Amino acid sequence: MEDRFSTASRLKVCTNCLSYNHFCRDCPSHRSCKDCGSRHHSLLHRQRSTIRKTENATEQQSTSATNAHATPKCYTSHSEAKVVLGICQVTVESRGLIQKARALLDSGSHMSFVTSQLAQLLKAKKIREPTHLTGISQTEVPECSFKTEVSLVPEKHPPIPLKAVIITKITSDLPGFYLKGVKNKPFLQGLPLADPNFNHPGRIDKLLGSDVLDEVMLPGRRSSDDRTLHAWETIFGWSIRGKFIFDSSSLPTQRCLHSRTAGPSTDDLLMAFWQSEEAPSDLNRYTDEELQALEHFQKTHSRNKEGRYVVHLPMKSVSLRLGSSHGQACRRFYQNKQSLQRKGKYESYTKALQEYEDLGHAEPVPVGDCNKPESSVYYLPSHGVVKLSSTTTKLRVVFDASAKTTSGVCLNDILLSGPNLYPLLTDVILAFRTHVIGMSADISKMFREVELHPNDRDLHRFLQAAPGGGRCHRHAYDQSYVQSYVFSVPGYPSPSSGC
Repeated sequence: MEDRFSTASRLKVCTNCLSYNHFCRDCPSHRSCKDCGSRHHSLLHRQRSTIRKTENATEQQSTSATNAHATPKCYTSHSEAKVVLGICQVTVESRGLIQKARALLDSGSHMSFVTSQLAQLLKAKKIREPTHLTGISQTEVPECSFKTEVSLVPEKHPPIPLKAVIITKITSDLPGFYLKGVKNKPFLQGLPLADPNFNHPGRIDKLLGSDVLDEVMLPGRRSSDDRTLHAWETIFGWSIRGKFIFDSSSLPTQRCLHSRTAGPSTDDLLMAFWQSEEAPSDLNRYTDEELQALEHFQKTHSRNKEGRYVVHLPMKSVSLRLGSSHGQACRRFYQNKQSLQRKGKYESYTKALQEYEDLGHAEPVPVGDCNKPESSVYYLPSHGVVKLSSTTTKLRVVFDASAKTTSGVCLNDILLSGPNLYPLLTDVILAFRTHVIGMSADISKMFREVELHPNDRDLHRFLQAAPGGGRCHRHAYDQSYVQSYVFSVPGYPSPSSGC
């Protein structure tokens, strides 16, 4: 038997399912040892005498360790009764996404919790709300910075909205042991269980505290003949909790909980030192998407007869389609117009937009291109930002490429995000120490000095006031007052940053 354990350790396989891609503590299998119910494979089951010898040897070896900063401690449990905590399998919904999760019912908690892994699967919106937590004997827990709003969706009851604290891990797998034969108890027969696998150890991704338990619990209750196990009715089904008494023939293996704090080895410290002193690599600081954007620029950019760079938009290779964006751009144009008129800045805003056409950085959309498919056209909503403290530009125009179209997709969703190619401010400041005199300069309208390829210009349209007309009326806004323009230069800085 010891040879089997040593072979499993040497091959670095899971001692519960004998797989290679994980360890026992992360094993997704609900199966346990058939002989004792512990979390190891039945082929690795050891007799009690062997276990005691191994525990004594391990404890003696631990106390002789020289690199430990805390005294090793070994605890052994001989109890024949184990406590079962109430667990439910719940459906959690957030922003249209649904996930199944196992939830622990805890009336001793003031609030509810959710693991960061479940929050990521739900793409739940994080709300910054620092929370200070304390446990038994005022034990302090690292401060949690975020909460999220989710909904519990039971099958036969209305959804229950709740706010939960996001935490890395709630607890270890529950129950901590396999409940052999518990489903055969007479008082459980015919009950729809809240968690059909409550007798198998499994991951806990949700904790329902007292803030929501009153809405979850129902009045029904059943008990075993010896009054040790109880079934409580909830909106998710019947949850089991209480004490589980093992038969004398199936007592669980004695478990050794070994706690030791060991310091890092000399090799680890030396490696960490060299890594901190190593110069960063340019490739290592870029993400895969940023590297794709750089590769796209290098392959597609060119220069025209005037010597100006011509770039393409870095499109993603995903099947996302743009919807209609003209109606939203028109609505936001009128809203911005009314806001600037109240501030007395609308005339400055129209002059700033007119400057694009005067400098040749934008042109009216040809009449023949007005009826192009919606998926190949994107109108950039714009608004004016007033900055009175500026010495050069009191009002500048900002274009919004994150505005969603009718399909729920915006321009930014279909474009690659390029890297930040600007030097760090600290590097710029340190460079001033190289010479006695430091000089700085600015390139006027730098981002407009790069030309956008004609094939991509329809994705950079915007609206400008055009007095007269009388062409059409839609969305309760007079669209005859606006005229469509298209950029001949990029409306965002990424391409010019690479030039």
